[in-house]
Amino acid sequence: MKNAPGNYCLEQRQNAHVRDAILYPHGAGGVPCMQRLPGNGFGGARIQPYQVLSDNSTDIESFLRGINSNNMVDPAPPLVPELNCVQSINMFVRPQVIMPEPNTPLLYQRPFPF
Repeated sequence: MKNAPGNYCLEQRQNAHVRDAILYPHGAGGVPCMQRLPGNGFGGARIQPYQVLSDNSTDIESFLRGINSNNMVDPAPPLVPELNCVQSINMFVRPQVIMPEPNTPLLYQRPFPF
């Protein structure tokens, strides 16, 4: 029964479901749907894909590592980084700070004796 057409079709469908679950881009190990930096004074975020911060990140990394810097035959053109602006999102709404009235001493009164 292992070589029956129905079993073969069922096994291929199971393989396709597993492949789709592994290659799903927004899964547990994938890219989030919306990339944002945390606001309200939180620390840095874990930005996983390198394409989020710039469009030519591979060229920037090669330039910083000095790859192709000693090529005298065909020198590399000057690098123009194409940076992306990642917006921040606040995790909660801060309450409004209520400041007291400024404390002004009354000049016509004597100080309190200790």
